[in-house]
Amino acid sequence: MWITKYRYRVLRGAVAERARELIRQTCQMREVMVVRAAVAADHVHMLVSAPPHLAPSKLVQ
Repeated sequence: MWITKYRYRVLRGAVAERARELIRQTCQMREVMVVRAAVAADHVHMLVSAPPHLAPSKLVQ
């Protein structure tokens, strides 16, 4: 889960679409498959499948 600072509800409309697009691009670059994702107003839920050489701590950076 990724949460906005102070849980401000800023992930709406064009901002939510842009965040979704950036997440997809970043995952493609790192060879990570997004299994399921949901963007709420103040947080993002993601279920991903990552290659074994990619540490979870590096994935969320």
